[in-house]
Amino acid sequence: MEKQTKEIENILSKIDENTQIKVILECASKIGTKEWKEDIDNLMKRMGMK
Repeated sequence: MEKQTKEIENILSKIDENTQIKVILECASKIGTKEWKEDIDNLMKRMGMK
């Protein structure tokens, strides 16, 4: 899973911040679990967006 996370971070790093947030929120709305939200929050922190 760590490899896939790095690949996703790499893809997101190539787009502007607003688009990154839209992509993340779209994914989160499709999954909708509390754990997913926590993981997204952690990803955003690591990307310096929070």
